[in-house]
Amino acid sequence: MLLISPSLVLASVLVILPTHVHPATVSSTVAQTFLGIGGSGAWWPHDLFTFPDSVRQNLSSLLFSQSGLGLSSYRYNLGGGGVQVSNPVRAPQTPYVSAGVYNFSADPQGTFFLQQASSFGVPGITMFINTAPAPLTSNKASCAGQFVNGSGAAFAKYAVDVAVHWRSAGINISYISPMNEPDNSFGPIPCGQEGMLVAPNQRAEVVSSLWNELNSRGLATAIGILADETSSTSVAPTEYGAWLPQVVNMVAHIVHHAYDFPSDANYLNFVNAAHSASGGKSTWMSEICCSLGTPSGTGRGYTQGYDPTINNALMWAGLVFQSFVIGGEAHYDAILDARFEWTGMRSYEELDLSDDG
Repeated sequence: MLLISPSLVLASVLVILPTHVHPATVSSTVAQTFLGIGGSGAWWPHDLFTFPDSVRQNLSSLLFSQSGLGLSSYRYNLGGGGVQVSNPVRAPQTPYVSAGVYNFSADPQGTFFLQQASSFGVPGITMFINTAPAPLTSNKASCAGQFVNGSGAAFAKYAVDVAVHWRSAGINISYISPMNEPDNSFGPIPCGQEGMLVAPNQRAEVVSSLWNELNSRGLATAIGILADETSSTSVAPTEYGAWLPQVVNMVAHIVHHAYDFPSDANYLNFVNAAHSASGGKSTWMSEICCSLGTPSGTGRGYTQGYDPTINNALMWAGLVFQSFVIGGEAHYDAILDARFEWTGMRSYEELDLSDDG
């Protein structure tokens, strides 16, 4: 039997100890508060609704329950009706029939998962809108058109009517985003998805009309307005001056997407510019998807593909780090798209979503 002297063990430990110790200070002061981590109901509900109810229920549990991902935010896509959109997956039905007349049985796919998010107690539910109903757009379509000056009141009434309907059903829609990616109409016709161009000098009308409608119903403090969800961090600051000063007190949070996949430095530049333009309002990251890349962050860019390794998940973790740590943001949403690209996992066609799977 080999006996080892305790003094030799101690000496060995001392050899590997660091020569310099840096003490850590733990502060009782809150440095950052996270308000939500979640995803968007576009466009996967269309496909997943076709599965048996047991599978849909199991998926809902995986997304929203505390034994699953436990998402604390969900973005419900209020459909525009898909007029002139060629891809049915990206053309959700709208409840709008005519001014003040609605069919709330429309879009059973989207409303099913909205109700599931609520039933699992997701605390933050946003209703976001890609386009006004076709009768209100410049070309009477759900894409390739533009917001019509002077239509803000009608558009706002529609949005608030829908939110009030779901709130009366017990679904606490706490935010409305009235223009999702207003910098893109997603034309030409036939379009790949819904979209409505809202020029920078039109956006104040959209926000103020929505706030006025909420305020007239006593909902201005219950439902916040998110704006303007421009698609990239490089474009958004160049457009703030045309609309934000007029409505800054009506906006709850400055919300953006990051489809330009900015560097850390550029991300921080965006956050600083948004704070400056808004008088210090918080910024939220609300949409990104569809990128491959390396764990170090190289190779990011809008694309689709399949990565069976953990590399893509690590790349995505870097995007979340960029928002929370570099940008100091309190809220992060990603796209939960039809192939679950945001998780770096297998596509849902390959997942066993059955109750016993």
